[in-house]
Amino acid sequence: MRLTALLRGVLRSEGEFTTLGRELDIVESYLDIERARFEHRLHVTIDVPARLRSIRLPPLVLQPLVENAVKHGIAHKQLGGDVVIRARVERLKDEGRQLLITIEDTGAGATPQALQRGRSAGVGLRNVERRLECQYGTAASVSIRTTPAREP
Repeated sequence: MRLTALLRGVLRSEGEFTTLGRELDIVESYLDIERARFEHRLHVTIDVPARLRSIRLPPLVLQPLVENAVKHGIAHKQLGGDVVIRARVERLKDEGRQLLITIEDTGAGATPQALQRGRSAGVGLRNVERRLECQYGTAASVSIRTTPAREP
């Protein structure tokens, strides 16, 4: 059922924008599938206030990033780990506001070289960056911080 919900959400054509709430529905369907696969090794926290769920954004921005956190972070750790998704609105100096979405994992981390290789060869992250650039130009960005961990 969750696979069907995931596919339906991904394939639904909504034009140039969707809402953060719909994006989170897709992410939750994806994470339910991964929880079944990882059993007790995957812990997920979604900290997104209800008032932010109606914010419009390009479709398929969150799911590839969450998938990367699971695939490249948690999957390789014997004990698994945590994925935390947060969203908040920040005030800017020029009186504007911006949506800040954070996807954090307690995964294996990567060296700067491995991260650069993944950014240049990967498809999901590149597509997310293109979607954001097409809609927002330089006003939107994806920032990745990583620290290689000791435990695989």
